[in-house]
Amino acid sequence: METNIQKAGRWLREAEALLVAASNGLSIAEGYHIFADNEDFRRYFGRFRDTYGIDCLIRGVFAPLPPVEHEAYMAAVHRYLIEDYHGSDVMKDLLDIIGSKDYMTPMFIQEPFWALVNSLPRAKYITVNAEYAFLPAAIEDKGMAIRQDIGKTLADCRRKITALH
Repeated sequence: METNIQKAGRWLREAEALLVAASNGLSIAEGYHIFADNEDFRRYFGRFRDTYGIDCLIRGVFAPLPPVEHEAYMAAVHRYLIEDYHGSDVMKDLLDIIGSKDYMTPMFIQEPFWALVNSLPRAKYITVNAEYAFLPAAIEDKGMAIRQDIGKTLADCRRKITALH
């Protein structure tokens, strides 16, 4: 019997295009914890934490800071997310899976994607979450829910796709 990873690898390999709907789980797997007061946050935003009580990246973006401080905060965000970014195996695996296919990666709310999959005859839906992976009954025959770490799942799928070529 075909495992979910094998089936996901086959679906991804056979797809004409991919819509990769990403949420906070992918950013966390990539190493960005925008809702956490962790070591990275304190390294990049510690003075804002100490001065203004900001406890995570996203709250600082919307904090009512003086304009010059907001500009400094946003410069730190840019440095953290862009300038100091080095990539990870998670993103490399995702890009390897996508290959030369057309793709789009929006942030998402699940319900519109479920409706889209349901309305497109050849569409497939794969959801990956280590704690919560739900597939609505309306698309059970066109989708799968993989309850596993997204980084591990992407690596496993990339290996399956590579092995099938």
